[in-house]
Amino acid sequence: MAVTATPKSCSLIIEVETGVSADGSTIYSQRTIGRIDPALSDEKAYTFAGMVGTLQLAPVGDILRTNKVVLSQE
Repeated sequence: MAVTATPKSCSLIIEVETGVSADGSTIYSQRTIGRIDPALSDEKAYTFAGMVGTLQLAPVGDILRTNKVVLSQE
């Protein structure tokens, strides 16, 4: 039997540089934007997160996207 994945929700996570640890590595905090349309293309999601990132006082590190899907068996 085939398993179908139906998109349910999506969120974007923007990692923002917030400091430096004792060993010199960068410390990041996360800003999460929820309730993103799962049909939004990766390119548009990246562009949107980048624009939100420009509103932060600290530099932006990685931009992550999490997708939740409902798995069902047909």
